[in-house]
Amino acid sequence: MKKKLLISIVCLVTVLSFVIVGCAPKAKVKPVEPIVMGYVGQLASPGVMPSIEAQKVAVKEINEAGGILGRPIKYLVEDSKRETSLAIAAATRLILEDKVLVLFVEGSGEINIAVQPKAAELYQMRPFIAISNGAVEDLVTERVLDDYEKYKFWFNDYRPSPNIYGTYEGIAHVWKLLGFKKIAWLCEDLEYTKTWRFGDPKHPEIPPLEKFWKERFGIDVVYKKWTLSRQGMYLPIFEEIAKTNPDLIFYSSSWYTDIDVFTKQWAESACKDIPIQPIAGLAMTPDYFWRVTGGKGLGVLSIILDTIEHPFTPQWVPFIKKAKEHGIPAQAPVHVAYADIYAVKAAIEKVGNTEDVEAIIHALEEVEVPYSMGRWKVQMERVKPYFHAKIITEPTDLYKFIEGGTVEFVGQYQAGGKVALLTSWAGPWAFSHPENYKTPAELRKMAAGK
Repeated sequence: MKKKLLISIVCLVTVLSFVIVGCAPKAKVKPVEPIVMGYVGQLASPGVMPSIEAQKVAVKEINEAGGILGRPIKYLVEDSKRETSLAIAAATRLILEDKVLVLFVEGSGEINIAVQPKAAELYQMRPFIAISNGAVEDLVTERVLDDYEKYKFWFNDYRPSPNIYGTYEGIAHVWKLLGFKKIAWLCEDLEYTKTWRFGDPKHPEIPPLEKFWKERFGIDVVYKKWTLSRQGMYLPIFEEIAKTNPDLIFYSSSWYTDIDVFTKQWAESACKDIPIQPIAGLAMTPDYFWRVTGGKGLGVLSIILDTIEHPFTPQWVPFIKKAKEHGIPAQAPVHVAYADIYAVKAAIEKVGNTEDVEAIIHALEEVEVPYSMGRWKVQMERVKPYFHAKIITEPTDLYKFIEGGTVEFVGQYQAGGKVALLTSWAGPWAFSHPENYKTPAELRKMAAGK
């Protein structure tokens, strides 16, 4: 009897142990903490949103491939509405509340200059990395060189304003090839254009563009006007320009400029037979530009960055096809915004963790990542204002492009929005086809079947 009771007790204990074990809460698997990155920009801008969309594509690719060090990227966006106070507040939220490791800031010089001091304060509380996406204002990188310990976390993925003189020289070569001797020059009245308009008092070798074009190419500026970035009304300006009879109307524009409005008003103005050429903005991307202008861009000259006729790098055609697939205009800051994510990934993987932010900063100073427009690498030669900005030209020679630094094609919008390429410069990919150029009047006749 006792033996049976003992066996029963043992069985009961065994059953209860299984029940208890089965009912015990399972150990929770700790979720992998994401690496947070955030972008502050004017979401209404047709220049900012393409960069954000390009970065989202890169983030998706990296996450689908296993993330960075096995951790996914969490990508956040804050709207600055292109107001400095809102941009500072947005950057503060991303840094302190969302705990971003990387902060991207839109290309506006004014926004970057406003955000930088506050970001330097916040860096002391929570280290992070900041990257200007498309800024050309010199002070952005001059601050890094003047006070490295305070601003060492800040990088510029684009070029300071003197660096664009290499591009202006290439464009002026196009003008000479086409026989243009007189130009009307419009330029945005913003911080980033001061060097072009007035020269650089700190660097006497950098002249105002008007003097630069005259002395190097014999090209006269017969009309000039400083504009707003969203000027809105250009017809009175075109009336004034028509009286000076230039060969070309050149616009030192940005990716914020209302080039679509500018183009549509030009096509109906007294200047419609004078070709126009914006240096940046929507005209860089043919499909998008032709669509938003309703075909009014017939005859417009522009730097073109989404052609696949002359692939510059092995990454060029795949990126252009990817951008088209996602409906993203492939402007210059868009190319590099996409590459930014991969450059950060390379720096983090080089360090092996995300905790040592200073080590990641030093890694970002050293990494070299091939991408569609050449290579992502920052200038470490301590020369203003190039330090911590993407390498494009030699810092001591504004007109000497570094091999793999960048590429630019100049084309003209012709029938049906097809772009006829005219030239490229600065390297083994250079070519020249001035015979492809047609006057706006010729193109209108061709389009009308005359």
